[in-house]
Amino acid sequence: CNQNPPPDAAVPADARGWQQVQTIVSPAWYSPLVLTVGSIAPTQGPCIENPLGYDGNPVNALQGEDGPIPISGTSFSAAYASGLAALIKQRFP
Repeated sequence: CNQNPPPDAAVPADARGWQQVQTIVSPAWYSPLVLTVGSIAPTQGPCIENPLGYDGNPVNALQGEDGPIPISGTSFSAAYASGLAALIKQRFP
């Protein structure tokens, strides 16, 4: 999965890089009214997560060495993204 190029003001005819898109998000591809949320890895590339542990079972809610570990991931961020979308929709109906 290749990351889309960043905007390039040096190309005035296509400053946002739409002609060089490499990754299409779905379902937002089909409607301007759909919000698609994704994630990136610390290296700024696409985040590819494997939710299964070494034994083939889901990895979730594991305790860290000093107690609970920070919550992260797209399932946790979905609540924040949808809440922000609701606030924006309320402010700009």
